[in-house]
Amino acid sequence: MNEEDNKKVAYYVKSLLNNSINTNDVPVYLIPKINIVLTIAKKNAIANGQVNSVKQIQQIMAGLETIKGKNHHVDSIDQITNSRRRCQTAMTPSPKKSTNLQKVSKSPTRQKSQSRNLPNINQSHSQSPKMKKNIRKSNNVKSTKLNDSTFTKEQLDSVLEDLISGSLNEPQKEMIPELIHHSKEKTNSLIEKEELIEAQKYENITRKLITLNTDRINIENKSNRKEEFNSQLQKALNNLEIAQENLENDLKAYDAQLKDAREAQRIEWEQTLEDFDRVTSGELPKSYKKYSPKLLGLREASKNLIKLRRYEEAGYKKMEADELEEIEFEECRQKYITARQAQKAKIIESHNQKMQCFEENGERIR
Repeated sequence: MNEEDNKKVAYYVKSLLNNSINTNDVPVYLIPKINIVLTIAKKNAIANGQVNSVKQIQQIMAGLETIKGKNHHVDSIDQITNSRRRCQTAMTPSPKKSTNLQKVSKSPTRQKSQSRNLPNINQSHSQSPKMKKNIRKSNNVKSTKLNDSTFTKEQLDSVLEDLISGSLNEPQKEMIPELIHHSKEKTNSLIEKEELIEAQKYENITRKLITLNTDRINIENKSNRKEEFNSQLQKALNNLEIAQENLENDLKAYDAQLKDAREAQRIEWEQTLEDFDRVTSGELPKSYKKYSPKLLGLREASKNLIKLRRYEEAGYKKMEADELEEIEFEECRQKYITARQAQKAKIIESHNQKMQCFEENGERIR
């Protein structure tokens, strides 16, 4: 497949999958190559569980096969019709030609002149352009071919006689090229001997053999193309299998990296919570040690009584201040713990959002 065909195949496949064109718009000669690409796409869709895509591809391929079958049927009908017309024309001489043959048989001089006007029996028969090259190789045999022939002259003569008599409908395909060459030589020899009616029989057989040879070459070419397409398909399937294996290996490696990253984040998060709880249960920050004016007044009164040497009264004031300080300290710590719990809840929420984004990005990249 050349670069231009590659571009055409890619265009038609994309257009068919996008429903921008119909299968009737696809050139028939590109259908086998497009079917290869669609087969690969169908396998990928099946592997990915894309049911709608599989159904769409199956419908497209069915439409292409219908178009290909119709085209092959029309070509076959045309070939059969043309072949029958040629055979009928060759086998049914017109009344005018029969009269001429009778006149020629009476006059040797006119018979020689008439033989010069007969069609050139060795002239190549009309064939399709694609097959001309292969047919020339089989049909245009040099006159020395008989010396290197696989079959003897007697064998070739016997088969030709059976074909003329109708006892044999189709010879071995290996004999056909040599039979064509030998039949042409027999025809030329009969024309030189002015045995024109007998020459016409060999001419008819020559045409039949050429048709059989053309059919044989067509079948061989189709078989070769089929093998080529199968080879290309197998190569594409092998490449697809390799690509799938590489993809699976890449996914396994990526999943392992994702798992390691997830584990590292878990360890880091647990350490963060542990550090946060340790700070919460630790020493109360000075910013939260806010005592009441009553407690501060008791402390100040105790100091003043000590200065006045009223130690007993100062002791009672200190005891009262210590009890009040213990109560107020617990209240301050409770406020601190409440604030820390609210802060911890926000940190946990932020972490959960971060992990959700991490999982979504990981799945999307995968």
